[in-house]
Amino acid sequence: MKKIKLLFGIILFLGIIISCGDTSTDTNEETTVEQDIANIENTLDNTISLLSDLEDGNFSSSMKSFLGMSSGNVNSEDWIDDVFSGLEDYIDVESTEDNQRFDFNAHTGEYTYASSGEWTKSSSNNIVLNFPSSENSSGNDMKMTISGYQDVSVNIDGDSYYLPSALALSIEKNNDELFAFNLNELQYSDNPDLPIPTRVDLDIYTAPFNNSFDFSRQSSTDFEFVYILSDADDTVFGIELKLSIAHDNYSELDDDDFEELSGEMLVTSDMKIVFDVDIGTLITIDDPSENQINTLFNASVLYNDVSIGELEYSEEEEDILIVYKDGTSESTSRYYEDFLEKLETVFFSFTGDWVDF
Repeated sequence: MKKIKLLFGIILFLGIIISCGDTSTDTNEETTVEQDIANIENTLDNTISLLSDLEDGNFSSSMKSFLGMSSGNVNSEDWIDDVFSGLEDYIDVESTEDNQRFDFNAHTGEYTYASSGEWTKSSSNNIVLNFPSSENSSGNDMKMTISGYQDVSVNIDGDSYYLPSALALSIEKNNDELFAFNLNELQYSDNPDLPIPTRVDLDIYTAPFNNSFDFSRQSSTDFEFVYILSDADDTVFGIELKLSIAHDNYSELDDDDFEELSGEMLVTSDMKIVFDVDIGTLITIDDPSENQINTLFNASVLYNDVSIGELEYSEEEEDILIVYKDGTSESTSRYYEDFLEKLETVFFSFTGDWVDF
């Protein structure tokens, strides 16, 4: 239980910090602790503002309308089922050929919603769906396009399967793009026991934010993952993770085979958390002491490349502390509890009431 609370606390605090907007100044001079605290608090307030922009953006607003979202409830489920039920006569995304391959070309066409559960089809080189954006729409003002599908043969236990290697999906409303999913590249290992992705290049657009994912296997035992969230003006936050494992027999990996996890979390170009953890050792200790945790996990918080403090686990408080540069410390709950209350308000339409933290 202690390890679960520790990891959750670390993830939560880091997530709060990296979700922040640009609170930078034009200097990298050393700050006082009072200034550091103000920078964090202002950053959290700006984060709520940014997330409000996301929640009020075209993608989120359109999804709320389409799903009939209210207080975390989907109220248009029956209507959605009625609209898309007729597509089963044309498209079966679970169908595969005898060689375990999805025949994309067999499903291409432009499909247009005509009446309750009924669709018409015309020719197209892609899969195109035209349908209403909500129960109150008078016409088919939403358009989904699936294109660029590619696959690759992968051997699993002696059998050949075809898995996706590239795909593009976009959703428009009244000709304005709301969502785009672009799987630019997906490569798999040739391990016959457990083929795993070795390269992933993926971009997701949820108006008005861009999400960029890049995963690569640097060697048979070293992996790297980079994620960038940005809007039209700036990088909102980024994360880079590096993982090392003991061997490349992936189907036989045990807890102690995960050797080290390290990385950086960025808040635009101003705030970052640099960390490393001996994850294999930490996982294998049933009840790690406070000293063991703080020895195996190290994290530094920097603002404009100047140290704000270190993150440490407190067994007494069962929480993550931030230890400022002057040696004083306090629980990170000072920051995240108020933040979570505000966040609940921002996303209430989608989530409803949250369980008390």
